[in-house]
Amino acid sequence: MRFKLLTFKLESNKFFNPRTAEKIRGYFGNLYTKDILFHHHLGDGKLYYRYPFIQYKIIDGEPLIIGIKDGVDSLKKSFLEVDRLVIDKKEFEIFEKSIILEEIEFGVSKKIFKYKFITPWYALNQNNYKKYLELDSIESKRELLKSILTGNILVISKSIGITITERIEVKKLYFKEFKFNLDDNRILGFVGNFSVNFQLPDYIGLGKSVSRGFGTIKRIV
Repeated sequence: MRFKLLTFKLESNKFFNPRTAEKIRGYFGNLYTKDILFHHHLGDGKLYYRYPFIQYKIIDGEPLIIGIKDGVDSLKKSFLEVDRLVIDKKEFEIFEKSIILEEIEFGVSKKIFKYKFITPWYALNQNNYKKYLELDSIESKRELLKSILTGNILVISKSIGITITERIEVKKLYFKEFKFNLDDNRILGFVGNFSVNFQLPDYIGLGKSVSRGFGTIKRIV
């Protein structure tokens, strides 16, 4: 199975911290207030809960934005129009920008692929956070996280309209707890890598808050 993925890279005179992804999301959201895909806020102030079709990342200090499904056309438009970034009231000129549109393979495979989280994986909701803390062994925690990871992949599949009928098997998962601050809360996240019989594109996000750059993965060759 295949779908379109657009990658928009920007280069400026600033080396950005990974957490700046959220502020870049805010900048684009303010530029394109009428396009909900850029900011995920409804007109009444409520959040638009679905898997984000536009996701903001900082990779090696540079902004990278991906668009999938409906987000492809929206992001194409911004490529032609955006020539600067304004972060914390400071303006940064875009020296170079590039855009790549690909048809990527996605789905269950006979091969095993290995991926690493290049940004923290925000895996746990309120319910499974409590469950995770109650588990008393690394292996039981690993099994819970493998189940959550499988669910994350199924969420993407459903969002882009692809039905998965074969079994997704997370073969290996190596993880380390990683705590970070988000919205004035201390969050338990994870870094590490995993192997799965599923083909995923580089830089796509798994888990919660992927529009702000969390859970970004890259294949290990």
